[in-house]
Amino acid sequence: MRCMVIDDENLALELLRSYIDRIPFLKLSGCFTDPFEAMDHLRGNRIDLIFTDIEMNDINGVQLITSLSNRPMVIFISVYERYAIDGYTLDAIDYLLKPVSFARFLKAVNKAYESWSRRENAQESHLRTVPALPEYLFVKTDNRLVKLFFDEILYIEGYGDYIKYHLSDGRIILSLQNMSGLDSKLSSNFVRVHRSFIVAIDKIEEIERKRIKIGKHHIPISDSYQEAFFSRLN
Repeated sequence: MRCMVIDDENLALELLRSYIDRIPFLKLSGCFTDPFEAMDHLRGNRIDLIFTDIEMNDINGVQLITSLSNRPMVIFISVYERYAIDGYTLDAIDYLLKPVSFARFLKAVNKAYESWSRRENAQESHLRTVPALPEYLFVKTDNRLVKLFFDEILYIEGYGDYIKYHLSDGRIILSLQNMSGLDSKLSSNFVRVHRSFIVAIDKIEEIERKRIKIGKHHIPISDSYQEAFFSRLN
């Protein structure tokens, strides 16, 4: 878990830093005595857990956490018990009283780690259940549908009312269709380089003088697609 510490007392910061260094699943992203510098750090970095003092100058820890729209987990730290209710109202993981012992600190971060692990596992489970994009498409040729895997297509050529699929094994599949809308059916490995040509990026061997070489084939790059094509390559 990536964490940060906010406390306007340097001694308190150093104590928490030493505790964090002893815990293998915590990675310290920053320590701050100024809460506004801490907020700037939050805007540019992914933080999973914040340790923050409550009594600070200009803005207290409760106000700081309340101001965040995308709120990480938080553990409040204070010398006063009276702020505990505010902490739990904000769904804080825990509320620690100073001086904080290592044993009490460890108990709090273990609670945070359990919560973080459940969330991470749920996200991974969701990603595993998202169906993968197809690795092929069906094209109509004569009176049948032929399955073409994306990784066997070298390039695609518009040919009047037909499309020619040039395959890595030397075959050419001729299909009665046009190029309109074909881009959306292909994987991200394909890019249009001409009104009549779409190429597989990973099959490109050379590019010279607005011509792409794929095996023994040479495919032109038109002016209208040149900028977008080289942008994809970059």
